[in-house]
Order: sequence, then structure tokens, then C-alpha cells
Amino acid sequence: MHILAGIVLTTIVLLSRAAQDSPSRAEAYEPRGAASVPVEAAAPAETSASVETLSVLTGVVTTRELVRSCASVTCTALDAPTVLETGMTVTLIARDESRAWVQVSGTDGSAWRGWLPLASLRSDGDIGALPAV
Repeated sequence: MHILAGIVLTTIVLLSRAAQDSPSRAEAYEPRGAASVPVEAAAPAETSASVETLSVLTGVVTTRELVRSCASVTCTALDAPTVLETGMTVTLIARDESRAWVQVSGTDGSAWRGWLPLASLRSDGDIGALPAV
């Protein structure tokens, strides 16, 4: 009986040591002789983000008009350009609260900004979408 108890105890000790030396279940099984290849995590999938694009609103001058420094006929005219001729295209930047005046700039990349009466412009865009200043 003592011999049988010794064998059982020895078996338990050996099995315990074998369990400590064996890989955990979380590790991947790799057959003997297989090459060990590191596995990198997959790159996150690209998501399509909604990007709002801002379109440039332009207008065409329909009446020869002074370019003003503010949204009123009492405001001074700009030094350059002082007058916009009929048929010129301008970029619409903003509008006044009453929507009677529109702030404009040249479409040629020039740095000037001024105000024109909305009645002197034609635009296919939504003037109401311009920021009110």
C-alpha cells in the first residue's frame, strides 16, 4: 500500500510539473517543426468620415457699382477697386443681417474686400447660406 501511495504521489508531482511547463490555453498551438512567424495585428479598417466641403459662392455684377467699405451707401468707396463693372465675377463672402448687402472679393486672388448692394448682383447660390456679419 505504501508503494501504491508513493506511485500516486510521484505521478501527481510529475503531472503538476508538466502542467507548469506546458503552454497555456491562451497560446496558439504550433505543430512541431513549424516555423515560428510573428503575427502583427491588422491595421484598423479605414472609415469613411463625412467631410463637409464648402463651395465658393460667386456672383456676377449686373449694374456698375461702387465697392463700399461697409454695408451702407453712406460708407466710403474702396481705393482699389473703386468701381466694379457690369459682367465682373466676384466671390461672395458674407451678407448683412438684412440681406440687402453682400461682402465680396475678387475671384483673381486679390486681397481686397468690400460691400455691394445685393440688387447689383446675380448669383445662382443661396445668399441666405452666407454668414451674416
